[in-house]
Amino acid sequence: MKKLAAVVLALSSTLPLAATAEDWSGIYGGAEVGISKPASGLSSGNGTTYGGFVGYNLDMGGSVAGAELGYSNPDQTLSSGAELKNQIKVKARYGLKLSDAGLAYGTVGYLRSGVSTGGHATGYLLGVGYDHKVSDNMFVGAEYSHNRYESLPGGGEAISNQLGLRVGLNF
Repeated sequence: MKKLAAVVLALSSTLPLAATAEDWSGIYGGAEVGISKPASGLSSGNGTTYGGFVGYNLDMGGSVAGAELGYSNPDQTLSSGAELKNQIKVKARYGLKLSDAGLAYGTVGYLRSGVSTGGHATGYLLGVGYDHKVSDNMFVGAEYSHNRYESLPGGGEAISNQLGLRVGLNF
C-alpha cells in the first residue's frame, strides 16, 4: 500500500498540471463494482463488492478537495465465521489535476460494517484513485483502498484491500 501510494505521488508530481482543466466542483454520485481481498482476520477468499457513492468536490485550480459517503457490500467472512455486511465509508479526498480531464487523488476515512452475528466492525481506510471525465457531467475511475477494522464484536481486527471501478455523474 505504501509503495503504491509513493508511486502514484511520484508519477503525479512529474506530470504537468493543465491550466484549462475541467472544473470538478460540485455534487457528484455514482456506482462502483470491484473485488475485496482479505489480508488478515478474514477467512474468505476474494469477494465481489458493489455499491454507490455520493460526494462534494471543491476545485482549487490545480487541486481538488472533497468529501464522499459510500455504501457497499464487502462480501467478506471474518475468521470467527461471521460475515461483514453493509459497509459505510466516510472519506476525505484530496487530488491533483493531471490533464484536462484527469484527477489523481488520495483518500482517508472512517469505515463501519454490520456483522451477521450482531454488532458492528469499525475502523479506517487509506486509498488512492483516479477519475477521468468522459463528458462534462460523467466520469469513470478506479480506486484502491486498504481497510483496517480495529474494533470487531468479540475483539480482534481484520484487514482487507479493495479495488473498485467507478462510474459517476457530476450535478
